[in-house]
Amino acid sequence: MLLAIPGNYGTEDKILILRAYEIAKKKHAGQTRASGEPYIVHPVLVAEILMDLQVKAEIVAGGLLHDVLEDTDENFRELESEFGFEIAKIVNAVTMTHRMEKIEKHHPEAKRREIHHYFLEAIKDPRSALIKITDRLANMRTIQYISKERQIENAEETIRMYAPLADNLGAKAIAEELDTISMDILTPEDYKASREASRIYQREIEEKGYHKDKLFECVIQTKLGKR
Repeated sequence: MLLAIPGNYGTEDKILILRAYEIAKKKHAGQTRASGEPYIVHPVLVAEILMDLQVKAEIVAGGLLHDVLEDTDENFRELESEFGFEIAKIVNAVTMTHRMEKIEKHHPEAKRREIHHYFLEAIKDPRSALIKITDRLANMRTIQYISKERQIENAEETIRMYAPLADNLGAKAIAEELDTISMDILTPEDYKASREASRIYQREIEEKGYHKDKLFECVIQTKLGKR
């Protein structure tokens, strides 16, 4: 899958993004998604969402690389050597939250809230948080390829954790799309229960204060078109 980079990214930005794309494609070679497509399709979809938000090149690169530490033989030191500490740190934080998600699914609500606390600590960096919500959006857009049981689990989790986080970051359109896709999957009763649970998660996000309207700080230019 080819990666198209918008013209508002400068030459150095494009070089970084394309380098991340090539590494991700190489590392994920031979892996496939539930749809049967090559795995690289997913990181590219994440990067495209991030570029639509006009976020900085380091975040787009992190989006392309967000699964290499978890799903390939790449390690932190190699990633740091290839892309520098900041991008390696962004990707490592996303990797840590992947592991928490797997644990969270198998616990009652009280334990889930405790795990959510550590989840927010792991992605206190808004750059990592942006990759998390765009990763989730890319997965929700292709949710038809997984079992109905997993669709319901992911939809409930999305409403509880990811829609509030996206809203807090200032990515309102993503929050709304996550909510809409989830609502189409869940029964009215399950949707209502998840929305009620999300209020508790929203309060903790706001109390942490790590992400409030931080999307603006992550974009490459302001609405006035200035760097």
